[in-house]
Amino acid sequence: MRLQGDSLSCTNQVNLIVRCDVPLLGKKIARFLADDSHAKIEREYQTTRQLL
Repeated sequence: MRLQGDSLSCTNQVNLIVRCDVPLLGKKIARFLADDSHAKIEREYQTTRQLL
C-alpha cells in the first residue's frame, strides 16, 4: 500500500499479489481470493467516499 497526497487530494494505491500452491485448484482459489479482495477494497473505497 502506498499513500500519496498534496493539499488538494490523496491517493491510496494498493497492489495485491495472491498465490495459492494447492495442486490442481491453486489458480482457481487464487483467482477467487483476488476477485473477492478487489470487490471488498472497492466497497470500502465507495463507503469512504460517501463518508467524506
